[in-house]
Amino acid sequence: MSKKNKPDKSIDKSVKSNIQAVQSKIKNYQELLKEYHITDDHVTPKVILDKINEHLEYYIKILIQILQPEEFHSLHECTIFDDAEKAKIFEFYKNMMILHRELVKTHIKNTENDLITTIQYAHTEMKNYKPEMLKIIQKMQDSWKKQASNGRMKYFG
Repeated sequence: MSKKNKPDKSIDKSVKSNIQAVQSKIKNYQELLKEYHITDDHVTPKVILDKINEHLEYYIKILIQILQPEEFHSLHECTIFDDAEKAKIFEFYKNMMILHRELVKTHIKNTENDLITTIQYAHTEMKNYKPEMLKIIQKMQDSWKKQASNGRMKYFG
């Protein structure tokens, strides 16, 4: 192999040291990798933020199924929540949308400090969302265990 075809190891070392420098600035780095299913290969703050955003969008999609059901399973599951619970879920949804918009702003700014600060903030918020999401999903699951009167499905129209 000629010198031209060999990869420049100094570039690899430089990239690795830059990545390690950024990773050292991120609190709970290993926890983030585990929580958001990120492999340790060339992890950048933008990759972490994207993974957090994926999880957040998944949570938002679940809440939308309750607040604005369109699919059959959503039509069934939303009936288990009363108006007061739906109002609470909407407040929860609003908080998630505020966080989502913050992630979008950070992507647009695309500065290292903003990325790292937003990762820390978003991760804390996502950890706080988890228990409530588990309660909501449990209730959605429980809706399938209950049967409508006389075994018939309710009319949703």
